[in-house]
Amino acid sequence: MLTKERYEKEQEAYARLMDKAMPSFKFIENKRLIEVADFSLTNPGYKIGDTVPSSELDNIESGLGDFDNIGLGVYMIENSATRCAKFLAWKPGQLLPDHRHQTVYIVKSGSDRPTGLEDLIDLSEINTEFGRNQGELPEYPIDDFDYLVPDPKKQWSIEQGELAEKYATDSGGTVKKGKGETFTVLYGEGFYIGESLGGPHEELPIEGHEVMEYLKEPQMAHIYEGKNQVVIKMKVGESYELSTNTSHSVIAGINGMVALETSDSSWDPADIFSSKDVRRETRILMPEGPPYRIISQAQYFDQMGIQRQAG
Repeated sequence: MLTKERYEKEQEAYARLMDKAMPSFKFIENKRLIEVADFSLTNPGYKIGDTVPSSELDNIESGLGDFDNIGLGVYMIENSATRCAKFLAWKPGQLLPDHRHQTVYIVKSGSDRPTGLEDLIDLSEINTEFGRNQGELPEYPIDDFDYLVPDPKKQWSIEQGELAEKYATDSGGTVKKGKGETFTVLYGEGFYIGESLGGPHEELPIEGHEVMEYLKEPQMAHIYEGKNQVVIKMKVGESYELSTNTSHSVIAGINGMVALETSDSSWDPADIFSSKDVRRETRILMPEGPPYRIISQAQYFDQMGIQRQAG
């Protein structure tokens, strides 16, 4: 959770980074469109809708430092039914925590499940925000449809994926495919820590690698640590393509980093983080009080009269 004052300060910091990457960006009228992602690691324990008494404000201010370790700025360019484009900005040494973009099978409730799909579980089991702060697709309400994903603790085959797609569509539901994405670095440099992308610049192991000069102790629990972990130094002008369901984390170098992300349509509930402490929706403490109220980032944009594209 960030205070409104800190949230808007971070919007300005990300705007300055984007100015360096793209001088024309400074001519965009409303930099308040930049979304600030703290992944709920600043001041954990407070929920959207909670109120905070004056006596707790000092504790909240002291908890804001974590944002310098883990956070991200996002400027959405487009998010349509078929494609998405956004600018991403990292402050120096800031980490985007390990996550993947999961395919979700949306099935009409009560449909008979075929043999072989016993390992499908409810999306809310691995994304606890789903159904509360992140809602269902309007045409597939959660009262009538089940949002299912493969159990991450089990092996999942291509054949099971094909069977699950048929199960969803035959039931009158649909498949929300986890997005594939491409990062193109526009400014600064950083490090990809994640599953192998099959490219020529992958390095391992992480021990002794240059990236260890940037990683701090609080960040270590939020990097990808799978058996096929690789590190890629991300440089200006280079692009990095990730397929659906690729686990990855990214940390910026000494000058920060700005990248263009292009992808399939983006849908936040399909962002699955390896740490259960991470939440996709930023919470903001509003200054009107006491008591002071905590709202979601989406509610903040609505209150400020700012129209943005979700995703």
